[in-house]
Amino acid sequence: MVSGSDTIDRRGIHVAASAFEKLGFAFREQTTSDFGIDAQVEPRTGFSGTGGLLALQIKSGASYFRQQVKEGWWLRTDRKHAEYWLKHALAVLVVLVDVDEERVFWAAVRDRSIEFTETGAKILIRRDCRVDAHSLDNLIDYLSLRRDLGELVAEGSGCRIFFGRGISGHPAWTALACALIRQLDEIGCATGWDIAVEVRTGTEDDGLNDTNEYGAFAEDLASLAVDVNYRQATYSVSASQVARMHRESEAEATADAIIEHLMGADGLLVE
Repeated sequence: MVSGSDTIDRRGIHVAASAFEKLGFAFREQTTSDFGIDAQVEPRTGFSGTGGLLALQIKSGASYFRQQVKEGWWLRTDRKHAEYWLKHALAVLVVLVDVDEERVFWAAVRDRSIEFTETGAKILIRRDCRVDAHSLDNLIDYLSLRRDLGELVAEGSGCRIFFGRGISGHPAWTALACALIRQLDEIGCATGWDIAVEVRTGTEDDGLNDTNEYGAFAEDLASLAVDVNYRQATYSVSASQVARMHRESEAEATADAIIEHLMGADGLLVE
């Protein structure tokens, strides 16, 4: 027996698919191993795909339109889902579907659009952000963002440094950004990288504690995730480490370690 909520969810999927397909996107529902992403969309050129992907979390029905404000509607979720969206490899859109009027709204999941609360998290779905021809350019823009990197704080030598969640507002970390650009300029061979510096979430720290051989001390470790294809690197630290970057020598040593890792990823280091 199919429940009423299941029927609404299915209608929402079809309405969302139709809205994106009218804009020239290929819509692919994700029906297996769904960890918070319901579908992916890809722009098409004629009968061919472009390789650009957006991940969609789709919410359907009147119950999601109850918390209305002047700008639109607040959509609430739990902290686990919000953190999953923020660290997803693709840019994530939360899609809100009015199945009765067949209207589809969207909001991009970014560090600045997600608000964490005592009971979970929330994101504002603006009423002027509909999946229609007027927002097509904005949707296409998000294809170039695997995810929101944060605030651009320094650039040079073809590289850019961003401060992501938890780092903005901590001036001591500016020394690290400056050291990265200066050292990259001196080396002159590791170019074209976007480097994001951010604080890990509590869930991510718990994962390190569960899996790292250092056990309870894993929260004191920094980690660097590198994506050569997108030329993006994310340097992550725990909340307890944010206050520790207070000496110039520490910034220089950290910058040196990050650049060495990037050069290794580019095959520029000789054993």
